[in-house]
Amino acid sequence: MEVTLSPADATDLPILAEMNRLVYMREAISMIAFKNWPAETNMFNFFQSRIKQLMETPNAYIFKATSETGEIVGFISCTLVHEKGGVEAGAKAPSPESNGPTSKAMGQMEDIFNMEFIKGWAPVMESMKDLINGMKHYFLSTFVVTPKYQGKGIGSKLLGRCLEIADKDGLPTWLSALPGSHNLYLRFGFGDVGHNDVDLNKWDHHRFRGFGIYRQYSMMRQPKISN
Repeated sequence: MEVTLSPADATDLPILAEMNRLVYMREAISMIAFKNWPAETNMFNFFQSRIKQLMETPNAYIFKATSETGEIVGFISCTLVHEKGGVEAGAKAPSPESNGPTSKAMGQMEDIFNMEFIKGWAPVMESMKDLINGMKHYFLSTFVVTPKYQGKGIGSKLLGRCLEIADKDGLPTWLSALPGSHNLYLRFGFGDVGHNDVDLNKWDHHRFRGFGIYRQYSMMRQPKISN
């Protein structure tokens, strides 16, 4: 599918937030993290606030993919993180990471989250910080393609744009991969550095609604150096 990539801006916020909501509605972890499921309005408000925080983050790039008809069909965010105390160390799943866009947005609306679960997820994010160990890098924190347009090469184009920036700067790229996107990242040269398993059935109070172990991967890609 032919798309044009360009920087996103504040006028795109409602569209990007709704796109983010639609994608995360499919994630089992969202059913546990958000109260009053399906919580459509709460999810939209959270993602709109989080994307706004990303747009205001120094050294953050947010690119949108627009179809030939002018429809925004996907977007991606990658942020340059300096050594100790980087500007963005959040993740695709809501986390209590301090000072990042996710935590700022979450801090404004804690009442919509299952905070017991969110706090229990904190060690997952902390383990990635330990793996990164202060290195300068790019962090890919948001990557979304509208569900009906997935599988048409849009995600590959968006991801490729961020990796071009990292390659130009000669820096590695880190991310936290949800189960459904793990294979895509492997195809783009990312490798597993670690993973964390969360028993969603336990957090669902053993109601046996089909939840199982939810694995989130810490992944890293070294830059390609041009000759």
